[in-house]
Amino acid sequence: MIKQVTKIIFIFSIIGNIILLGSIFLTSQEDSKKNVVLAQTKTMHVTAISLSQSPILDAEIDGFKEQLTKDGIPFVFTAYFANGDPLALKSFAENAAHDEQCDVIFSCGIFATRALKGIYEKKNIKKPTFYTNVSEEVVVEIEESERNCSAHMTGSYIGNHWDDTFDLVLKLFPHIKSALLPLGDIEGGDERLNLVREALEKRNITLTPVCMRSLSDLKLLVRPLISSYDLILNLRTPLLIESTPLLVKEVLSCKSIFFSTEKDSIEDGLQCSKSFENGAFGRIAGELAAQYWKDGVPIKNIAPINVLNKASTLYLNKKTLDHQGISIDPRLEFLMTKSTVVRA
Repeated sequence: MIKQVTKIIFIFSIIGNIILLGSIFLTSQEDSKKNVVLAQTKTMHVTAISLSQSPILDAEIDGFKEQLTKDGIPFVFTAYFANGDPLALKSFAENAAHDEQCDVIFSCGIFATRALKGIYEKKNIKKPTFYTNVSEEVVVEIEESERNCSAHMTGSYIGNHWDDTFDLVLKLFPHIKSALLPLGDIEGGDERLNLVREALEKRNITLTPVCMRSLSDLKLLVRPLISSYDLILNLRTPLLIESTPLLVKEVLSCKSIFFSTEKDSIEDGLQCSKSFENGAFGRIAGELAAQYWKDGVPIKNIAPINVLNKASTLYLNKKTLDHQGISIDPRLEFLMTKSTVVRA
């Protein structure tokens, strides 16, 4: 009889433990749900830092804000621009990394992102950071960093697209044998120059880079050379973008092709662009920030996104090409107007 009573007590004890475990599990699930709801309603305090300010950067910041708004995330946004001063940029990065009121850093460009990565590596800080408009090389540096910075840094970047880009340009304009590349104060200028030079050399196209620092340099050094080169390149150089109207007249008077990675140059009258609307960088970074803040996804599980694979478009200005007497193979033009390319 005692054995039976002991057995019954033992069984009830097991049942009680099962009920207790179930209660703990359900409570844990409820807590998890509460955390997600809290994240959805809690205001995100964002600090943006950049080496300098430009219309391109303004569009990227606007894109980031638009995406947070679209995802229903309330935010307070503060931006710091270093006006080209690397020491000021480092100071802004240090302050943002240590600021307890800052929930997320929006790192704009190569220099700002590298400055933050350096701080995180030296001081083992893990502030959630979403970068924008960096090169593929910077993404690799983050992934291979000693302190595993990719666990709290992700964002949008420009991949090395130049092989595909120049193959396309040569399909459209097979006469190209020489290229002029005006370079100003653009982030990652040396990296981009090396990638462009390598891709052009593979296709037996000679490249001449020209360094310019002001509008006077553009007028004195670049404009006189335009007619001597088959291809003029613009790698989102702010000075060149702002001076596009000055270059249209030079381009129209010769058969040079002006190729840009900036969309607005097409609307200004230049001929060819493989680009994206400037806000795309910021919106994509904003999408990733929403995954972290609203959905609770760890940053280490949020892969950086190559903007050119997601949002790039080829633009041609037929009016300018017709004015120059430059024709495109009708079969290629037909395919371009009748086809949609889907990237897996």
